[in-house]
Amino acid sequence: MLLDPQVYAFYEKSIESRGFMPPALDFSEMRKAADAAFNDKTQILPVYRWEDVKTEEGLRLRVYTPHRGLDPEKGRKLPGGNPVLMYFHGGGFIMHNVESHDALCRKLAVTLGACVVSVDYRLAPEHPYPAAVEDAEKAWRWIRESAAARDWDPQRIYAGGDSAGATISAALALKLRDRGEENLKGLLLLYGSYHAAEVMETESGRAFTGGDYVLPREMLEYCEKLHEGEDTDPMDPYYAPGRETRWEGFPPCVMVHAGCDPLRDDGKAFGKLLRDAGVPVQEITAEGMMHGFALYWWRFRRAEEILLEACRALISLG
Repeated sequence: MLLDPQVYAFYEKSIESRGFMPPALDFSEMRKAADAAFNDKTQILPVYRWEDVKTEEGLRLRVYTPHRGLDPEKGRKLPGGNPVLMYFHGGGFIMHNVESHDALCRKLAVTLGACVVSVDYRLAPEHPYPAAVEDAEKAWRWIRESAAARDWDPQRIYAGGDSAGATISAALALKLRDRGEENLKGLLLLYGSYHAAEVMETESGRAFTGGDYVLPREMLEYCEKLHEGEDTDPMDPYYAPGRETRWEGFPPCVMVHAGCDPLRDDGKAFGKLLRDAGVPVQEITAEGMMHGFALYWWRFRRAEEILLEACRALISLG
């Protein structure tokens, strides 16, 4: 059996019936289904404080402070301030939000012992590329400007995300590098899409897009079309980070690939691209896991173990 037994047991009805093909490729219906599945509040890790923030530019953020010691008003201030992880949710650039990833961001904050800023970036098709990357820049700028008041270390700002959020994180790092800005300390990239390889020409793309493994080919192509919009250059590295050819100044990465994910080999190709260019990369392959497994860290024992391993690797970056 390719799938982890817990994963198979959870998805058995879908796998044995019609697979993961949506009734219709309609982004509004897909959003409703995603909200119903992932805005569940039954798995809520307690944190010291969380708050929704709206920036002057209209960007919504959710800030998690995992324990009292990271509160500059009531905790113990650390020399230089505390680390912060800027997090971008997945969802094919067309769905999900800070609510869908609330449980995951709480888990990351508690596991890392760092503040987490979850970014509610604009979604396609209403806001195709480059809207999400522009919002990532806005979030980074807000964190930098808020660092002193919140006792955050501007030298230890990390970025990460799952699926589309991993792609956004890599694009943001490229953009900051190209603008000569202070770059991110490190990246946490969970099963992103990078265009370092043509997905349907890879072994994982051929094996896992038939409808039985969360991301059927039709859904992948539909999401990509909506996100790309009309005028996007498919070779633009901020749209497709794997198209970049120059990697000086790119931050160290912790990459996680799901073993039963059509995007697995694209992710591995991106990791090889970075390593060959001298970028420090730590890669973890979650065998038996499907795309999106991090959202189920509380349901799948192996998913929680992988998340812990990835967080430890990110912490080791300094």
